Amino acid sequence: MANTILLVFEGEKREPKIFESIHKYFFQNNQSAVIHASYNAEIYQLYKMIEDDTYLDILELLRERSDENKLNLSGINRDDISQIYLFFDYDNQATGATDEKIERMLKLFNEETENGKLFISYPMVESIKHFNKNGSSCLATCSVPLSVMQYKNLVSEISSFGDLRKTDIYDWKYITVQTVKKANCIVNDSHKKPEYAEFIKINQKVIFENQLEKFIPHQRIAVLSGIPLFVVDYFGEKLYKTL
Repeated sequence: MANTILLVFEGEKREPKIFESIHKYFFQNNQSAVIHASYNAEIYQLYKMIEDDTYLDILELLRERSDENKLNLSGINRDDISQIYLFFDYDNQATGATDEKIERMLKLFNEETENGKLFISYPMVESIKHFNKNGSSCLATCSVPLSVMQYKNLVSEISSFGDLRKTDIYDWKYITVQTVKKANCIVNDSHKKPEYAEFIKINQKVIFENQLEKFIPHQRIAVLSGIPLFVVDYFGEKLYKTL
């Protein structure tokens, strides 16, 4: 299966359901096959596996994680994979969590055609719903305490998107452009959609550096989903102009 895109999710339930909707609206005319697998653990556990074996084969690792992965990756070898994208939560409450590990992972997974490109959600995947269409898109809760224990409940109380499986293309474009604005706000302190040439400078490494500089020292994290940023990264300027 040549020219295959592999999406690696942290979990096996929430992220695949989100991508079912995204795939329907954004990937319907895509020429590459898209397959997915779930790591079923936090990014910090993946870090430990890589630390123990720097030549780790991620496909073999994923196959060992679950029977579903074995099925999804059946007959696939590394030469079949043209691009790899990984989606994990920041979640500093996880066992073994440190910012140094995130920094190393962003350096290792920074190119989709090689080891893969990592997209991080702050503080977790639910940040993709952290919008209320009836109020300001830049909410008072645009950053949350690092120690937040009820973030899922917080999002469910304010979000206009209770069930992402019911979103349409207009909802996804709204979520995507607002996420772009949030990323620009984190990096450039400007809550507006930048020109595409400026947006492509706002990569995952730069976002994390700004989290470290502006929010984490104050025991807060700026809410941001990596998933819409992946969509823009993948489809580029053509999609960006439609947002």
